[in-house]
Amino acid sequence: MEHVASPVRRRILKLSGIVLASLLGLVSVAVAGAVFFLQGERMGAFVGRVLPEMRGKLEFRSIRWPARLLLDILAKRPTPFFVDGVKFFDPEGTVVVDVPHLEVKIELHQLINGAGLFMHDLEVGPNSYWRFGRMQKTKKGIGFLATFDPKHPSPPAPPGAKPGKGFAVRIFNAQLNGIRVVFDFPHVWGFDLRDLHAPAWLQVEDGFCGWEAVGVEARQGGYLTVLDQVLPFDSVKVKQVATLREYSDDIFLDLTAGKTGHTTLVGKGFFNGIYAAESVSAIHMHTEFQDAGCSECGAEADEHPWTSLGRCRCTRGGRSHGALREHRHQH
Repeated sequence: MEHVASPVRRRILKLSGIVLASLLGLVSVAVAGAVFFLQGERMGAFVGRVLPEMRGKLEFRSIRWPARLLLDILAKRPTPFFVDGVKFFDPEGTVVVDVPHLEVKIELHQLINGAGLFMHDLEVGPNSYWRFGRMQKTKKGIGFLATFDPKHPSPPAPPGAKPGKGFAVRIFNAQLNGIRVVFDFPHVWGFDLRDLHAPAWLQVEDGFCGWEAVGVEARQGGYLTVLDQVLPFDSVKVKQVATLREYSDDIFLDLTAGKTGHTTLVGKGFFNGIYAAESVSAIHMHTEFQDAGCSECGAEADEHPWTSLGRCRCTRGGRSHGALREHRHQH
């Protein structure tokens, strides 16, 4: 019987090998076909269709990815993607992200198992835009964050049920190269930074939104708005701007040099009441001007009365340079 069974086993093994090789061949053909077909604008449109319904809208004009994608999933390593024409719209239709081109590595195995969207080595190029602020019509909520809220939220869990772990979004390391960043909290404060360069990270998980950028340079300057006053800058340097867990409803700013002509504004403190729905917006920050003198009339700081943001009240409205005192404004 043994010598009869051996040929049978060999035939079964041979047949199994043929079937396995055929399946692998089919998978290879399918992957090769997907790599060839689902590229560029086709892939952008495909991603747009398969995304879950959100309150906002996400657009990707073109997405390219390498043939090693399947191997990356099996090996649990990030896969590089090259994306063009990225636009995010908040629930009111305001553009909150506009990126002509970005490169990023994504942990697809984490995305597939529902853990979240985990990104590495994100590089954002020039002429990009990010708006972080209140929605323009309702003046409530952060438009960028509201973009990703589900259009049809799940019903609340029954009493006593263990809360499930939510979907997480993490950018472990990013390099911003020439992006424009706008913080917009009307009637309280705003900060418009042009041609910004900095390393950064982002984490949105379990109700917490944390992020940090250090060594920030806004090479084309920008504008700082406090209450109803606007101060322009030729260039800006920031040591750190962040929301961390120890101040999860605030933005910390360490402004080391906001330059306008020969004048420099420095300051450190917090913008409060950013994320929570019932938070009260406020500013707790100490700032001061260095190298005082009006850029228009040449007057020294003690020769004119100055407004709280240091604009000279001379007829030409030049920028002044006394001390910018702490503002406590609630909205």
